[in-house]
Amino acid sequence: MIRGESGTGKELVANELHRRSPRAGQPFIKINCAAIPAHLIEDELFGHVRGAFTDARADKPGLFEEADGGTLFLDEIGDMDYPLQARLLRVLEDGHVRRIGDTKEREVDVRVIAATHTNLEEAVKEKRFREDLYFRLAGLPLEVPPLRQRPGDIRLLFDHFLDHYRRLHHTRARQIEPEVLTRLEAHSWPGNIRELKSLCERLVVFGADPITLDQLPAHLRHGGPHPETTETDLLHLNGNHPIVPLKTFKAECEKRYLESVLQRTGWNVAAAARLLEIQRTHLHRKLAAHGTVRPGKERGEEPDRR
Repeated sequence: MIRGESGTGKELVANELHRRSPRAGQPFIKINCAAIPAHLIEDELFGHVRGAFTDARADKPGLFEEADGGTLFLDEIGDMDYPLQARLLRVLEDGHVRRIGDTKEREVDVRVIAATHTNLEEAVKEKRFREDLYFRLAGLPLEVPPLRQRPGDIRLLFDHFLDHYRRLHHTRARQIEPEVLTRLEAHSWPGNIRELKSLCERLVVFGADPITLDQLPAHLRHGGPHPETTETDLLHLNGNHPIVPLKTFKAECEKRYLESVLQRTGWNVAAAARLLEIQRTHLHRKLAAHGTVRPGKERGEEPDRR
């Protein structure tokens, strides 16, 4: 059982446990129990036989069978539906699974690693998590501390992610001003390593060389709480700005901002979509609506779909 706040790297720990184990050459199967509707998780884990329900047109093995000989990683186990926990406990106890609608059981040899950011002890008291399953999973607990409790890792991780995104976006290496690292080590990192990774990609795409304190988001520069949005200075208006319909103004602002982000990513739409936290297809639709084209291309051609 791997425990820790969201964004601390629990999945990375699970990957390493598998990679360094005798099962390394066998499958490593992952499922996020919070990302799949409760009525579908059972089918994902245990599979089904043809005719088990309306759309079951063929036999389907579950993830336990796919992970046979290897490792099954159950992420966010604390969000698993309560009735399904009983089926999971039985598999952990006797090593047998039964597909939905089947009459026979199949033996599997699977190492199970579970992870959660929730307090399972409280969930047990509130009858949201089975006590017997909790003790079965928690026999070998691993705590992953939040980033704020290991500030000595920040410089190492910062350098690593900067290099990773530099290679991903094909940019050159940057120098880093010492006060930047000092400020990063003083930050509380509520989003943990996920927040640090996001910052590194932003600096690689938008930042200059060297990386200086003024390139950090406002909440990092001033040591304040993380704001709901960090892009508060996109527009600098004055009394001479012409008055236009609000709809027109908003469309023009969006168009200019999208073009600015695309320019900074070298018109790599996939990279721009990640930074904007929208789907790439959604960004393509917006670009088409604004009539935005890559410089050097004729209108009507699509931007780079990388």
